[in-house]
Amino acid sequence: MKREKGDARWRIHFPMSGSVLGLFDKESLMQSETQSYKYEFVTSQLGKQMILVGGYTFSKHRNSWVCSAKSHACRAKLKLDSHQNIVQIYNEHNHPSRYRVINGRTYHYFQTLDTYFFFSYGNKYYHRYIDFKYRVTSLLKYKYEFVKSQMGKQLILIGGYTFAKLRPGPVWVCSTRKNGCKAKLILGTDQKILHLFNKHAHYPRYRVINGKNYQYEMVTSQRGKSLILFQGYTFSRVTNLRWSCSTHYPACKAILRLTKDKTVRDFTSHNHPSRKYIITNTGKHSLEIYYEWVLSQKGKKMIMVDGYTYSKKSQNGWVCSTRNAFCRARLRLNAEGLIIYIDDKHSHAPKNQFRIRYKEIRIYEIPKGEGFDSSGWVYVWSAKRKLLGMLFRQESLQGEN
Repeated sequence: MKREKGDARWRIHFPMSGSVLGLFDKESLMQSETQSYKYEFVTSQLGKQMILVGGYTFSKHRNSWVCSAKSHACRAKLKLDSHQNIVQIYNEHNHPSRYRVINGRTYHYFQTLDTYFFFSYGNKYYHRYIDFKYRVTSLLKYKYEFVKSQMGKQLILIGGYTFAKLRPGPVWVCSTRKNGCKAKLILGTDQKILHLFNKHAHYPRYRVINGKNYQYEMVTSQRGKSLILFQGYTFSRVTNLRWSCSTHYPACKAILRLTKDKTVRDFTSHNHPSRKYIITNTGKHSLEIYYEWVLSQKGKKMIMVDGYTYSKKSQNGWVCSTRNAFCRARLRLNAEGLIIYIDDKHSHAPKNQFRIRYKEIRIYEIPKGEGFDSSGWVYVWSAKRKLLGMLFRQESLQGEN
């Protein structure tokens, strides 16, 4: 709303077109008994009756009709008399209109398609600019499927994101509810998606398979348990169709789900690098674990695997360096320096390490005390006293390879 200086009239701008559609007196915005407003009754996606005036919709609230865009805290409202005539209206909105009248036709504001906005009329959709040549001839169809959560509740899976039913009705909201995610959809009675707001505040939990046949292998762990080897990661059995990450890395909730035909249905991402598996002389898969030699703050040599450090216990035996009474993580090396056994079930999270390379010591200063290793992991220097070393910069590691 823009008011001209020295003028009692208000100039109405519609942001979708930028053109002046009408002039109204300030008094007429608040109350009018002589001027008749053209309006029509429309039905919302939820089946409720609304009033459409100048591209804006009003829903009934007690004896008045208020703006239906409640999320914007809009205070626009109107009143009808016994003859269904508008006797009072406050039509100042703080948001764009959802409808637009072009050549006497009412077009509904459609959702984005490739960052463009469209208005719908019947089965056709038009761009917000009249002279724009692009037209949509059919409604965008969303592919989705019904899945079940760990608690057995029904969810809708779209593009790696899941939606749960908010309450009895057609509205489904993002099931993660993380970081105030406001993604939602409206499902019609014919099981078609009428509206979809798919902008999430987090990464998707599932990857879309798109009908691809992903291969996996069944391998045996060092303790004789059956595991699934998939894209360099191993998964242990939770149920016949659900498998979880077997590395026990802190906060790794990666899962792999199978269909009844034992094919990969979907899977989630890991928060740690994959390990390399090789085939031994016996034809079985053996785990080849990558590790690094690091130095403790006291200058002792340690082994680092997946962010955890191990100190030497015997000639070939190494135990968790935290010396936590409840942590029994340990590993064993052979004569060639390869890890032949590892129990990586730690009872704690990995500590922030002050680290330098053992074999070839090089010092790189990092003002903020942060750095990356060759696997892309971030380490923070948290020592209380100044030592003769800092973390490696990511650029220096790439230059050495």
